[in-house]
Amino acid sequence: MTPTQKRWRLVGQLVAAAVALTVAWQLSSYPLPPWLLVVTAISSSLGLMEAAQRITDVVHTRTYRCPDPACDHRVTLINGGADEHRRYQEEAGAHPYHH
Repeated sequence: MTPTQKRWRLVGQLVAAAVALTVAWQLSSYPLPPWLLVVTAISSSLGLMEAAQRITDVVHTRTYRCPDPACDHRVTLINGGADEHRRYQEEAGAHPYHH
């Protein structure tokens, strides 16, 4: 994982925590048991952190397809270096079977 990816993931986690605390703060004005506030804040935070992680992965994912239009072979690479990208690109174009 590159430093930029780590930075964006940290930003996503901080935003998720801030939103969770805001939701808990807003719900605290209602007569709810404290455990329900904690569960709501945790579930909101975890859901938003998962969404931020998926968005980060989508942004840094490359998919290479076989150049043959009739073939559906593809290779997906997440967080790869330049040499890995080249190797996966060559693999997608030179695979031994076609569908």
